Amino acid sequence: MGDNGKLYVPKELVEIYKKEVIPHVSVLTPNQFELELLTDMKITSLSDAKVAFEKLHNQGVDAIILTSSNISVNTNTDENRKPSVVSSSDNDHTDAPGSRNYLIASYKRLSTETSQVGNKIYVASFPVIPGHYTGTGDLISALLLAWTTRLDDDLSLAIRKALATMQSVLKRTHEAKEKGLNETGELLLIQSKKSIETPNIGGHDVIVAEIQ
Repeated sequence: MGDNGKLYVPKELVEIYKKEVIPHVSVLTPNQFELELLTDMKITSLSDAKVAFEKLHNQGVDAIILTSSNISVNTNTDENRKPSVVSSSDNDHTDAPGSRNYLIASYKRLSTETSQVGNKIYVASFPVIPGHYTGTGDLISALLLAWTTRLDDDLSLAIRKALATMQSVLKRTHEAKEKGLNETGELLLIQSKKSIETPNIGGHDVIVAEIQ
């Protein structure tokens, strides 16, 4: 629908998304701006995100994956570098080498066998690939939808696989751009066919942790 405070669609469509589309969705992959639009609330913390997730779960959405946000995450709080959300700040996010990006996801589904509601929150941390690339939002959404469908209840593994592919595609694209072989920065999807089909989840420093 949009990003960075700007709509890509007519504003009249927002209400249609909220009232007519969301009740039929099982997997949703909004950025922070879109999540705020869909839930009519400002999101500046993990607590806010959890409230927003719950609103969408109550409308029938099983998995909500916040693919980009201004919620800052500290991955150095323990020796295992498990992510934990600490604050919200536009200044905490950078394209500088060595910096990291974060994804927050919530999964909630009523079990038909036990009638129990399973609810899990995950935070994923992964290295920034320098540069700006067109189509990354579409690609991560497609990958998450594919892997959540194939892996069913294992959202953590689905996130690992999707992010491993993203890292591989962006690294390949960045390297080609640096060598002058891809001046537009167009994502090298055809060249990344193997990475899309069989992502290497152990080779890209992608950390996914369940949090409370």
